[in-house]
Amino acid sequence: MRRVNTYSFFTLGKSLAPLQNLEEATKIVPVLFVLFQARSEVKSLLDSDVVAVRMCRHAAEELTAAISAVAPLDFNEAMKIDKDKTLDWYPAYRIKQAATKFETVLAEELNIIDTYAVAQKGAYSTAELIANAEIIFPEKVRNKLPPQTIHDIREAGKCLAFETPTASAFHIVRAVESVILAYFAKVTGKHAPTRMRNWGLYIKLLRDSGKSDPKVVNFLEHIKDNYRNPVTHPEAVLTVDDVQVLLGAACSAISQMTATL
Repeated sequence: MRRVNTYSFFTLGKSLAPLQNLEEATKIVPVLFVLFQARSEVKSLLDSDVVAVRMCRHAAEELTAAISAVAPLDFNEAMKIDKDKTLDWYPAYRIKQAATKFETVLAEELNIIDTYAVAQKGAYSTAELIANAEIIFPEKVRNKLPPQTIHDIREAGKCLAFETPTASAFHIVRAVESVILAYFAKVTGKHAPTRMRNWGLYIKLLRDSGKSDPKVVNFLEHIKDNYRNPVTHPEAVLTVDDVQVLLGAACSAISQMTATL
């Protein structure tokens, strides 16, 4: 997944517009920049591995060829063109027709290309949810998060941004669990049992140890009963709103536990 620079389509259209005004007998040197700019923008579209165009590719190649017939690819060679040289009828006509054809086909392709807008989820920045959702934690908390926690929070952020809430919830509870394991080791001085990996056991052992903060343990039990256990059921279907509530609870639990790490 990569971000699309939508402004590039504006600059592409802006570079194509002057081509419609080319006329026979126009001096070539003054319009060289326009031709170079249009060719460069079209080539950038063709070379893009983010927005892969197909329908308009042939028309784009026809346009760049028509431009190159007037403006050499090498800028130094272009500068050698006689300043009084003018466009003949056919090269001007060829560029204008190629530009019109390209715009028409490009419009058709952009109308069906897979481009989507992602709506903001609550107060969370869409860009941060997609790229680095762990930014929702204060820096002092982030610095203590295990790598697995960061990975799952990032995946949860992406799933939330793209509205796959059940998957997001799955990653959120995984993120909390990885911090529980670190908290368990810190508080008890032992590694959590691996043969029976479940929150109920972790919570019981933490409570029985007498070394954990009762507020932390009680809150983890609340998350287990109200969020974690329901999420594991196959029939569970969560909404985006549900996940935002869960994410808030998870952030609180993780922040409380990292205070001890």
